[in-house]
Amino acid sequence: MNRLLILVCIFSASTANGQNSFRNVSGVVKAAEDLIPLEGVTVTIKGTKRISGTQPDGAFYIDVEKLDSVFIFTLPGFESKEIRITEANEYPVILEKSASSARLYNSSYAPDLSIIAAVRRLRLK
Repeated sequence: MNRLLILVCIFSASTANGQNSFRNVSGVVKAAEDLIPLEGVTVTIKGTKRISGTQPDGAFYIDVEKLDSVFIFTLPGFESKEIRITEANEYPVILEKSASSARLYNSSYAPDLSIIAAVRRLRLK
């Protein structure tokens, strides 16, 4: 009986030390241009399958296993950003618009919303 108790104690101690210790970290992602929170930003931990996304207020929450991993923040129309994970529990993130998206929205290819609104009004009459 004593041997069984000793084996159970040893097994419990070894599995407790071998368990992954995750900690929850959070942050807010905003656009550099106007500091408006960005919804739908994909947040991944490089080299893992851990993934999260930002909420309407730009907030994200994700479990982190080890230090010195790297967050990757991506959103179409913005430059991807990598941030090294430290002991911090909160990460403010600023994303810059990508050069290609700025050219697209500032070009003649961007729709004229006043024309679209006028056509809709005509259809409703």
